[in-house]
Amino acid sequence: MATDFLGRTLNIGDDVIFLNYNGTFANLERGKITKVFPHVAEIGMKRRAEYKIVKIPADVAPVTHGR
Repeated sequence: MATDFLGRTLNIGDDVIFLNYNGTFANLERGKITKVFPHVAEIGMKRRAEYKIVKIPADVAPVTHGR
């Protein structure tokens, strides 16, 4: 079972922040896990290694920007 960067177990349906990279730059994106493999998780159509993912705890309120 895959674990995130902080060592927490990843499950299907978990809300996560992950590193999305494209050539010379990278962004942090938010998504939900759709499949889990031993050291990789699929988020939408993207597969990422477990060390590039951080699970968002369910008891934390979402952060909103703006006024």
